[in-house]
Parts: sequence; structure tokens; C-alpha cells
Amino acid sequence: MTCLYVGRIIFVRKAIGTVEFKLLQSLLRTCRHEAGLTQQEVAARLNTTPSRVSEYETGERRADLIQLLDLCQVYEISLVDLVSRFVEAVEKAREDSAESDEVNGGQVRRRTIARRPSL
Repeated sequence: MTCLYVGRIIFVRKAIGTVEFKLLQSLLRTCRHEAGLTQQEVAARLNTTPSRVSEYETGERRADLIQLLDLCQVYEISLVDLVSRFVEAVEKAREDSAESDEVNGGQVRRRTIARRPSL
């Protein structure tokens, strides 16, 4: 996690849109598929809407610890298993990224996205 210290204020990089966040989204979807459940079935067990389950899997909404525990119960896995699988996925992604950097001679390509002017 990247932090920027300015005086006594700490600015922390938001997790949404990061590789780690995308890996968590993918892992939640994979766990649901492994449990053989649809978003509708998960939603019914959690007493919520299918769109809420979709929002967790697409990154439109972040699940907090309590919601992750509830999802783990529905998927019949432990939170420890979910976290272990997440850590493994993050480590593999970092290894793959490091190998890619070595292949490209350490050059990192950055893509700039033009922002819309505010109205």
C-alpha cells in the first residue's frame, strides 16, 4: 500500500481499481462458482438483492469483514481459506509482474487516460 505523508496527515492509496482489488473480485466470483451458486441464490441466502452480490463481484461495492464472513458461510469456506487464496493470488500476480518487467528490460509502460474537463 502506498502512503504519502504530508505533515501529520497520511494519504493512503485507495484499493478500488488496484490489481489486488480485481483479484478479490475474481476470487469472490470463483468461490461462488465453486459452490455451484448463482448470484440470485447467494442473494436469497444473505437476504439481499442479486445486484448487491453482483456489485461485490464487479467492484462497484466493497465488502467489509462482516459481509465477507457472510459470503464465506454461504460458499461453505472459511475466512482463513478465502484470505489464504487471496494472498496466493496477489503473490502470483506480483511474481508475474516482476517477470514481465525483467522481460521488458525493466521498462514499465504507463498508459495515460485523458480526463474529461469538468463542467
